[in-house]
Amino acid sequence: MAELGELEVLFLLSFTEAPPSYVLAWLESRRISYRLSDETRRVIAEDEKAGSRVGIRTSLEATIRELEFRLESFSSRVDTLGEVFNITLLVAPVMLYSIGFFRPGVVQGTLPLLLVLNAVLVVLYRDLHPRVLSLPRSLKLATAPLLISVASVAVLLYRGVETALTVQAISCLPLAILAARVLKTVENELKENREILVRSLQSPGHVFRAVSPEALLAETALGLSRSIRLTVYFSSVWGIEDPSLLLLTYEKIHRFHGNLVRKGFTSAVLSLVTLFLLGFASAVVKSIFNRLPLESVVQWVPVEDPHGVQFSIDIYLLASVAVYSVGLSVLSTGSPAFTALWLPIASLAITLGSFFGGALLGGGNV
Repeated sequence: MAELGELEVLFLLSFTEAPPSYVLAWLESRRISYRLSDETRRVIAEDEKAGSRVGIRTSLEATIRELEFRLESFSSRVDTLGEVFNITLLVAPVMLYSIGFFRPGVVQGTLPLLLVLNAVLVVLYRDLHPRVLSLPRSLKLATAPLLISVASVAVLLYRGVETALTVQAISCLPLAILAARVLKTVENELKENREILVRSLQSPGHVFRAVSPEALLAETALGLSRSIRLTVYFSSVWGIEDPSLLLLTYEKIHRFHGNLVRKGFTSAVLSLVTLFLLGFASAVVKSIFNRLPLESVVQWVPVEDPHGVQFSIDIYLLASVAVYSVGLSVLSTGSPAFTALWLPIASLAITLGSFFGGALLGGGNV
């Protein structure tokens, strides 16, 4: 069941003419959970005593302005995150690869630290996304991709990194389809909300002639959708305060969400180039290692196995796909719950990079 956040509750209370205490009591009686800050509760109580919606409407407008500001700053922050990831995920490993020709032990010890650093960055930037709407979350969608990534390590040990990445992508594909369907459901629901508002506001008769009460009380994926539909439902008895402003406010929130989704997904797709280049550079380095004469290498490489760095590179590639997929999910949706959507795509990007990097030296993917 979709929970109503502060934005959704303020939206509902701003446009229904029912007393706020009645609306909140009705939500509780239907076991519809909602979240309100103490300050918002105070504003609601004062408005009810005064018999007005001024404070509630002002709080709603302030919340929308804050979303607008966060959306404007989102672009610059996304660019910053992309630059940081390029350094930690691509530039730093490539520099380490060059050191690996002389000190393979440094590479083997430092690549895991880079992975930890990238994981920390994902955690630190988890609130980067303004999250105009709280998307539905699934425990299966959030945890299954990570379990698949861990299982892929076993494939890496026996069949190589390319096979491991392929198995990882194929195994996660059903989850990716499920995640895409969830996002598609959200977009369809947002469009349906507008249709419900237009039909109900333009209906010459009772609102239930335009929209059935069952549709208005049905479960929704988003808290905002539930808020919109309950506003229309309450209007059947109490009426709607300022119908035109109701529609305009919803369209503004919907537009914010659309702009946010486009920016987030565009940045995430462009970031896949980094993974392609990482796979490309890693394959080139591994090809060079394969072509170095072992007898000559052992004279200037201070380790017993001058090619041991290749396994560290493979582990790094496999793990970086998982970490980066979480980052792409946070970037595009504001939640790591949609990692499954990006894991197959990220695996494909790094596999293609590996193939072309290996082919550059005439050895195919390595």
